[in-house]
Amino acid sequence: MAKLMEAMQATSDEVHAFVKFQIAQYAAIYEAVISFLLWSTFAEHPEVKALQTHKAYKPVSAFGNLTKMQFGDEEVFTCVYRDSKTPRNSIPFKDKVDCAVRIGLVDEAYAEDIKHVYALRNLAHIESEAEKQIDVEIAQSKVGYWRIKPFLEKIASELSGAAV
Repeated sequence: MAKLMEAMQATSDEVHAFVKFQIAQYAAIYEAVISFLLWSTFAEHPEVKALQTHKAYKPVSAFGNLTKMQFGDEEVFTCVYRDSKTPRNSIPFKDKVDCAVRIGLVDEAYAEDIKHVYALRNLAHIESEAEKQIDVEIAQSKVGYWRIKPFLEKIASELSGAAV
């Protein structure tokens, strides 16, 4: 994309589309690799299990059907606070990256850059960028590019040394 942008002699606002496309591509690579490894190769890892679990209140009939409690005008229900399964699509990407760091798949030194590239990808609309006062610049795309190689090398190293 950088070569195409250069060949077209893109300037000013024309550069924006190229940069957004590059950021989207890098973010997609990070997301695909991390998600695939967490949900397949490391699905049984305690960190991944914890990532897919949250605490939630579950109603229980502790007093039977004949007992009703009120608090003001509202009925009060009994419940327990227990572990519940978190849908994968409800888990924020930043939490997946943090989990991958704890497992050893992602170098902690690059984790924040990876999260930032992903966050920039989500600013797909000019209105969102303006509202958050963020200018997508070529330097941000370069961060995505420069982090890909160590990202993939770390994963390859961990997978070749891990008993998965």
